[in-house]
Amino acid sequence: MDKTATELRLECMALDLQYPEYFLAIEDQELSRIWNGVGAESWPVFMREFITWIYRHFETSALIHDVRFDYSDGTILGCKLANQEMFDNLHLTLSLLYPWHKPWLLPFRAWAHFKICCAEQALTSVAGYEAYYQAFVAKSKR
Repeated sequence: MDKTATELRLECMALDLQYPEYFLAIEDQELSRIWNGVGAESWPVFMREFITWIYRHFETSALIHDVRFDYSDGTILGCKLANQEMFDNLHLTLSLLYPWHKPWLLPFRAWAHFKICCAEQALTSVAGYEAYYQAFVAKSKR
């Protein structure tokens, strides 16, 4: 993870991504605690670092999603809203990085779109909701 959570937050604002109102109010230190890279909290660090590298152009969306999970309400609706926000942000980032009017970027766009589809499959699985609920349980223990 080359960028700090604070740098990623500034990038989220510059890209005009969707994020919850409280996202901007979170202190830098707290944001750094929340941001653990792309992937499940339960994964080993080396695996999250590798997946973060694969999704390096989408770290901003992942940061917002991590914040949503950290502030989880434990409901299926909350999980669906967090995931939809992430999917919207991923597709917005995709269109900014690889616009249709630049056909020489189409192979890169296709690869990025494949990665988004993989993320959507993982997040909408039962394991995705379980992770959201576990974040709620962990928050209630703090």
